[in-house]
Amino acid sequence: MEGIIFNIKKFAIHDGPGIRTSIFFKGCSLKCRWCHNPESINKNIEKYISTDKISDKIFKTEKNIGYKIGVKDLYKEILKEKIFMEESNGGVTLTGGEPLLQPHFAAQLLRFCKKDDIHTAIDTAGNVPYDNFKTILPYTDLFLYDIKFFNAVKHKKYTGANNKLILNNFINIIKTNKKIIVRIPLIPNINLNIPEMKEIRDFLLPHKGSNFEKIELLPYHHTGQSKYARFNIENKMKGINEPKINEIIPIKELFESAGFIVKLN
Repeated sequence: MEGIIFNIKKFAIHDGPGIRTSIFFKGCSLKCRWCHNPESINKNIEKYISTDKISDKIFKTEKNIGYKIGVKDLYKEILKEKIFMEESNGGVTLTGGEPLLQPHFAAQLLRFCKKDDIHTAIDTAGNVPYDNFKTILPYTDLFLYDIKFFNAVKHKKYTGANNKLILNNFINIIKTNKKIIVRIPLIPNINLNIPEMKEIRDFLLPHKGSNFEKIELLPYHHTGQSKYARFNIENKMKGINEPKINEIIPIKELFESAGFIVKLN
């Protein structure tokens, strides 16, 4: 079986516990204005022109965004890092894009990992049919689950899709007792405010338990901004500054006061 990915990141430390290998899947069902991997949105392999300047000469080369790879070949790459995973209690994280748009490819890769006792995590926005989750559930140890808004109208405005499916999928996964960490991006002028965060807190609080007690706050950053020009994609976040710590701390305290363990990424 083959899938389409666009990157393999080794020694990842922000995609779950320990040192991890993160596999970036091509394709996403959302179009978030602040996306740090805009090259991941289109599910197909794309082409772009890379421009390099050496001395006074400019060289242009056509390159691909994404490539096909077989499960066995991809797993061979993962096994190269197994010693680091074992020493750090790390593992493998499937991210993207949205890995659950390729559920059967993801499931087969995760199944290989579990046979070798490698910890597995799925980083998901949750905007896929629940059947896609069912495909990978037996082989997944941890979900990193993005929740951006509780308000459906705002969610559609800023991501291109309603969030009803996302919230329903979250509730269904909670019932499976799988470990979940909720990730909340903090975007200036969009959701970086106490009223928005209170709505998310009030939705999450009834589901707090032994399998869900941790929240990661992901402040907006400029790291991915250069990709928009490189891949000729419209940048809707021009002029938006990164949030200041005094804007983030009250949100952290809001969730901590509700009994959640909160981490800033």
